[in-house]
Amino acid sequence: MSEFNGFSDAAKLYAKNLAIVTAMKEVFEQEITRYLDVLVEAVRDQLDTSYFRDEVKTSYRYWWIGKEDESSDKYTRIWFPARMPEILTSRVLRLHIQAPPTNTERVTMVKQLLARQGLDFLKSSKTPYAHADAIIKCEEADMIESPAANVATLLQELACIDGMC
Repeated sequence: MSEFNGFSDAAKLYAKNLAIVTAMKEVFEQEITRYLDVLVEAVRDQLDTSYFRDEVKTSYRYWWIGKEDESSDKYTRIWFPARMPEILTSRVLRLHIQAPPTNTERVTMVKQLLARQGLDFLKSSKTPYAHADAIIKCEEADMIESPAANVATLLQELACIDGMC
């Protein structure tokens, strides 16, 4: 029979402040969602297309340019956790780029974007379901316009890969 030596100070502190922790988590999630919603509108304003799509799932968010009645997985898309703490902690928007994995030509074209001038925020991805990552710094004084411009530029490149430009 195993022994139980009592709860740790950390567990007691968490239990004592659970209501505060829960409330702060809700505020964090609401503010991140609100930020991304404003960012999406700024991206939409910079794009010269009505085909921009924004899909919010429970844990992830997807951005792509494509036809309304088609799934995002048919397109080269941006995906990321719906509530990423890096925006607050490091002022970094970390987005993953994914081409349809069965389309090797589009996968290759995404990887070629890493060398494209003007897309220096793109890096090789270490994420298994991404072909490249966009690491976009968000300055305190410019949390919307510059990041939106980078995302819009990237989406236009991805749309061209998909034959949508």
